[in-house]
Amino acid sequence: MSEPKSATVAIDLPSVQQAWRAHDRGTPRNAIKLDTIPVPEPGVGQALIKVEAAALNPVGYKILALIPSFMRKRPHVVEFDFSGTVVDPNGTSFQVGDKVWGTCELMKGDGAISQYVVATEENAALVPAHLSTEQAAGLGIVWLTAQQALFEYAGVQPGQSVMVLGGSSSLGGTVIQMLKQIDCKVYASCSGKNVEFVRSLGADVVYDYTTSPIHQQVAENPPSPKFHAIIDCVGGYDFFAHSEAYLAPKGLYVAPGTAISGWHNALGDVWAAIYALRPTWLGGTNRTFKSLICGLGKQRFAAVVDIVNKGWDLWIFGSSTAASSLPVRGLGSLVPVIDSVFEFTDLYSAYDKLLTGRAKGKIVVRVP
Repeated sequence: MSEPKSATVAIDLPSVQQAWRAHDRGTPRNAIKLDTIPVPEPGVGQALIKVEAAALNPVGYKILALIPSFMRKRPHVVEFDFSGTVVDPNGTSFQVGDKVWGTCELMKGDGAISQYVVATEENAALVPAHLSTEQAAGLGIVWLTAQQALFEYAGVQPGQSVMVLGGSSSLGGTVIQMLKQIDCKVYASCSGKNVEFVRSLGADVVYDYTTSPIHQQVAENPPSPKFHAIIDCVGGYDFFAHSEAYLAPKGLYVAPGTAISGWHNALGDVWAAIYALRPTWLGGTNRTFKSLICGLGKQRFAAVVDIVNKGWDLWIFGSSTAASSLPVRGLGSLVPVIDSVFEFTDLYSAYDKLLTGRAKGKIVVRVP
C-alpha cells in the first residue's frame, strides 16, 4: 500500500479548475461541455484530491441519455471513478501526497472528470503499490458492481461454476478475475477475436458468440453440475429465456445495469423484458432473474478495498469462504484491464470508443 506522505507539505491551490459538465440530456457530444468552475472546498470528513486520471462507465452515458433534470441536477461534473493525489486531508486519516482512488456518488453532487474532487474515507482509499494511476482509476464502479453481483446477489462460493456473458468487457474481465481468485470454473462469451484475451484473464471455457447463439452452444453441451450463477455483462434476455438447460434450479441470473441506452429504444427493451421474464404459468423460464444497479456504501466500498489490497483473501460480508484453503496468489494478482487512455481535452473521442461497445477493459482519461 502507498506510504503516507508528510501532512506538512505546502501546496498552492488554484481557485478555479477545468471540468467536463453535463448541461442537458442527450449524447456525450451534445450534452457535455468543458467549463471553468471553482475548486471545491472540502466539507467535514472530506479530503481534497487533485485528480490525475478518471475512468468512463456505461452507466455514465446512460444517465446522460435517460435521467431528467429533476432527478439529477444540471450542470454537474460527469462520471464517477478517479485516482489522484491528496492535497488537503482536512482532518481525515489521509496525508498530503497520498495516492488515492475513489468513486463519486452516482446521482448527487459532482463527478470525477475534473481537476479536483472531494471525497470521504468511505469512498476513497490508498492506491496499492502494484497499480498505476490509470489502473487505479479503473477500479470504482466496475469492481463494486462485480463484488455485488458475485457475492451479495449470487452468493458464489469457491469451486462453483459461473457463466460470464461479455467476458472481454471491463465488468466481465473483473468478474472473471474475482472468480478465479476463489478457484471457480469460469465460462465466458465474447467475439472470436477476443477469445485468447478472455482466456488470459482466467476463463476456463470461452464461447464465440459470432459463430452461433450462445444459448444454443451452451445447451448442446451444458456443464455438469449446471451453473451456480450467470452474470450478464451484455444485456438482453435470450440467454435467460433458455437458461433452464444450463442454470441450476436454485441458481441466479444476475443482470448488472440495463441495456437501455435512450428513450428511442426503451419501449422495445421493456417489451423484450416483459416477454422474457413472464411467469412460468404463461410459458416463462423457471429460473430467478435479478437486475442490478451498482450501489455505494461504507461496507460495500470496504469490501472492494479488501479485495484489491489482499487479492486472494476475499472479504465477503463475514460469510466463510474457506479462504485459508485457497491458493495464495497475493498482492498484484487482481489488476484492472485498461483498453485505452485519452487526454483530458479528447473526452468526446473517449466516449465514442465506449459507445462502440467493443472496448476490452476500461477507458481512462488523463487529467492535467
